[in-house]
Amino acid sequence: MTMKMRQAKTGGSIMKKRTNSLIALVLTLALVIAIGIPGIAAGIGIFPADDNRYTIQPVKHYDTYTVFGDSITAGVNCNDYYRYYNEDGTYVSSGSFDSNKAAQYAYWDRGDNRRVEGTYPALVEDMISADTVHHFSRIGYRSDELRILLDNDYYGDDLTPTLLEFLGETYSVDIDGWIKNRPAFQQAAADADIITLGIGSNDILMTVWFNAIGMLYGENASLGTIMNAIGSVAQSTQDPTNMMSAVLQLMNGAFGATKTLAELAQAMLEAEIDFRTNFKAITDRIYELNPDVELVVVGIYNGAKEIRVSKDIDLQAGKLGDAAFMAINNYIANLCPNRMKYKYVDVWNITLGEAPSLFDMIQNLGLIGTLMTVDHPTETGHAEIAKEIRAVLPKDGTNDSASEPAKRVVKKAYDDNWYCFLGDKIDTTFSGIAQNKFGWWKCTDGKVTFKETGIFENEYGKWYCKNSRVDFTRNGKVRFNGETYTVVRGRVV
Repeated sequence: MTMKMRQAKTGGSIMKKRTNSLIALVLTLALVIAIGIPGIAAGIGIFPADDNRYTIQPVKHYDTYTVFGDSITAGVNCNDYYRYYNEDGTYVSSGSFDSNKAAQYAYWDRGDNRRVEGTYPALVEDMISADTVHHFSRIGYRSDELRILLDNDYYGDDLTPTLLEFLGETYSVDIDGWIKNRPAFQQAAADADIITLGIGSNDILMTVWFNAIGMLYGENASLGTIMNAIGSVAQSTQDPTNMMSAVLQLMNGAFGATKTLAELAQAMLEAEIDFRTNFKAITDRIYELNPDVELVVVGIYNGAKEIRVSKDIDLQAGKLGDAAFMAINNYIANLCPNRMKYKYVDVWNITLGEAPSLFDMIQNLGLIGTLMTVDHPTETGHAEIAKEIRAVLPKDGTNDSASEPAKRVVKKAYDDNWYCFLGDKIDTTFSGIAQNKFGWWKCTDGKVTFKETGIFENEYGKWYCKNSRVDFTRNGKVRFNGETYTVVRGRVV
């Protein structure tokens, strides 16, 4: 069990409003998702035991379960993420971070690298009746830091040394200290019967955050210099929300909104490209260590998506960040060369809390801190993720999956039409749903007509298709051939 000694808190005043700059605020919304730090996170209770909406039913048994992930996987924003202990190490209570409790009790710890009740790893652990579980999830992880631990020939990028230092006193190490964790991570991957992998959000968010710092203070500035400079504006080096707001305000003042947006957009693009390389290397290495492992990859989501302009203007300003997150999901789901080996779980539409409006946060920057209650899922969102994972796992001890795509592939032929290929030949006997990197497609006699709309079935379920393509964004009631179907993310339930 990881313990953290009680630390004196300094400089806890709230940042004074220095600007109502829209650009600083909008960019902050995208960055707040990245880190779960004391003083911001607030958990919400799980559904009562008699609420069957989120009861996770058992599936196939797996002996050994390994968890790889970031702060979402670790359980930031769940009640059990913070635990408090007496001087003798006895457990006192769990709950959101409370500075009074941290001062009152001898020890407190975060949920990194341990089971946190109510999280999707805990629910999956119970669902599969795992005998042994290896928890390797921490706040701040990018694909780079995880790849270092699995790939013996990789030592990170230019950001890695600063990020390892930035993650806090408990995790503050240099690269030599970091790679000492390699044997444990690699053994956990090799021993696992099933692995869940949740990574990618911080590839965008941390990269953008530190790119902003580099623009202001230079790439070689020490962490102490940076924190002191930010603290002079934010008036608190303990609150990451204030630090982010301060950096973006300084950028806006130094470079203007146009240059700030351009530079950070470029950083997001480069981060997404780097993620592709790292993710392939991670999955390559997992399968090298354990060719037969059941690997389930959990997608990412835009935690700021529910932010609206105001209570009266129902425009989702937070959706401005969708493209970067969707690009990572698209690579995981459709483009990675290892895609047909693992199972992908879409969590784009998981339940998040009600966010303050953009207008309210412009008036009161202190409200930005409440975003930690929406951009990391509570127990409700984790239960939804666990249900999605359950949907792709075998139910009866076989290797069949409820959502594994068909093996037939839709390709463009010499006549410029699209057909369903089985191997190198068009399968003219096939009428059903096949896939390619662009999506899932309704085929009739082996051909995609791009004209079929309605409910169609394959061996994995019934799906809503629009113009012959499965529409994974469709939710609600669908009337087809005289019957009414309930559709959730394109699938009939």
